[in-house]
Amino acid sequence: MHYSETHLMILALALILVASIPSSMAGQRPPPLRTSDFLLHRIPDDADTSVVRHVLGAPDSISTGDDPSQASDNLPTWWYRDLHIVFADGRHVHGWWITGPSRATQRGLRVGAPRGDIQRLYGPPTLSSGDSTFTYREPRGGSHPRLIFIWVAAGRVRDLYIGRLID
Repeated sequence: MHYSETHLMILALALILVASIPSSMAGQRPPPLRTSDFLLHRIPDDADTSVVRHVLGAPDSISTGDDPSQASDNLPTWWYRDLHIVFADGRHVHGWWITGPSRATQRGLRVGAPRGDIQRLYGPPTLSSGDSTFTYREPRGGSHPRLIFIWVAAGRVRDLYIGRLID
């Protein structure tokens, strides 16, 4: 069988196209979770209120009350657009809620994203509750690891909490 130059050119372009398919489409697993996946963008671990204010500016509002991260104490929470930062001891970041699409996790997950994006970005969860709650645990978190909780409703990410639980 003889191939014309056109056929060889089409074959070469097809091979290049197949080789350039993104890894997410090729079925590759995401990289393993790292400690940095459990941090708020540009805010170091255990940052205090002055660091948060320097990076994000003054909060839109500040409240105290129970935090749904399992805490039952009056915890200060700073409210920003689509982001609530919880300070367990009143000074140091304990965790945060992503409540709207203008904020994303380190891997790019946002409120409103389809459920399929969760495993595409994070892989299989450490724990899940049906199709509505997904939990990821920091790999080397010791006795107080950071966690990512993702709640899903109607097939889309509804809320995310990233941080530690309060004993």
